Amino acid sequence: MARESRVFAGRALIAVAAAVAGVLALGLLWYAAQVLLVIFAGLLLAVALAGLADWVAVHARLPRGLALGAVTLGIAALIAFGVWVLADDVAEQATELIDTLPRAIDNVRDALGRTPAGRVVLQRLPEAESASQQLVDAAPRVLSATVGTTLGLATNLVLWLFIALYVAANPGLYSHGVAALVPRARRRRAAHLLATLDAMLRRWLLGKLVGMTIVGVVTWAGLALIGIPLALTLGLLAGLLNFVPYVGPIVSAVPAVLLALLDGSRTAGWVALLYLGLQLVESYLLTPLIDQRTVRTPPALLLTAQVIAGVTLGALGVVLAAPLLAVALVTVKLLYVEDVLGDDVEVPGEPPPAARAA
Repeated sequence: MARESRVFAGRALIAVAAAVAGVLALGLLWYAAQVLLVIFAGLLLAVALAGLADWVAVHARLPRGLALGAVTLGIAALIAFGVWVLADDVAEQATELIDTLPRAIDNVRDALGRTPAGRVVLQRLPEAESASQQLVDAAPRVLSATVGTTLGLATNLVLWLFIALYVAANPGLYSHGVAALVPRARRRRAAHLLATLDAMLRRWLLGKLVGMTIVGVVTWAGLALIGIPLALTLGLLAGLLNFVPYVGPIVSAVPAVLLALLDGSRTAGWVALLYLGLQLVESYLLTPLIDQRTVRTPPALLLTAQVIAGVTLGALGVVLAAPLLAVALVTVKLLYVEDVLGDDVEVPGEPPPAARAA
């Protein structure tokens, strides 16, 4: 009887220790969530650089290291050239916008004052003097928060870039290191999982590039038809910021609407409608359909994952929700549905189950 009691006590102690360890592990993951997201973002950029380097190495018949250097320098040169070409026009339009914005705001106030609903809105807006005083009082806090945020973003950016460059330079070193952490009998399967995830993320990035290109071209064409200056620049900005779901299109719309105010509130309204319509089509139709075709992510599940990631992990969670969900789905399919349940599954980047069986 005493022996059974000791055995039960030992098992209970092990269970309690395991539960405490699990809670501590979850707490550590939650505390380090932002760092882990930055690391994942670095790995995602590494996948993109490695894919481009492999393509250049094959088609240009260059050593892979030289191909990666050429890709990295090419991207940096392209960014520098774009800034150099567009800087003068952007500065000129910004100066004109600063000079004309007060008049544009007065025009908006006059337009609102002609309608009952607009007068209600104007009554709820603070007076110019009180608003200015509030801005002056809040300036030190805003400046402090801005400096802190800028330093944090700079640190994350440096970490992100170095992780991407190191992993892209020698991806095999890190994939073999991860596979070595699992039991010897499962290492082949772990290596297969990592290779499948790499292929899937390349497909996701390609789909994202397609979506960004469509948004950029449509925005450029729409703004050019409306007659907005810097339509090409604003189209490029909309395409790049389209990588950030929901928030990116809103941020890209701000300079376009402000420039449109130079021509009056009606033009600004057309621009706002263009961005709103494009945002709705892109967020709720284009991106989910592209993800469903490239990585077979169910659209409803993707939208749910983005909402949950935004609430729990913040803006960076929303940005990385789609690739994180794709990684989770492929991992569950291979390690649980296929290995544990024994069912054949279709995985992006792999042949269909029937072809693999043959």
